Amino acid sequence: MRDALREFHIRSCVRDALSRHGIAHDSPLRAQLEANATIAAGTDSRVVMKNGNSLDAEIENSLSSQRLAGSFPTGSRTLAKSDTESVRNHFADIAAGTVG
Repeated sequence: MRDALREFHIRSCVRDALSRHGIAHDSPLRAQLEANATIAAGTDSRVVMKNGNSLDAEIENSLSSQRLAGSFPTGSRTLAKSDTESVRNHFADIAAGTVG
């Protein structure tokens, strides 16, 4: 497989894995995964980490790591439209996009 096609395939598989785990595509983990991923030998086009882990296993390991804990989504910060008092109190946060 040509290098450009190989890189595209790795990027696509990494983005798919991040989506499965609910992690933003602009997470610092994405660059780390792409840098350490390779295409498995054989006839399939499965992307794995150079250490042999699957992308999902590597993401799960990173999720449990305290080093990257700030890069992953935490609890949902949403308000009900009918809760006008909370909407009023958090208007600046809603406008900034930190509360939905």
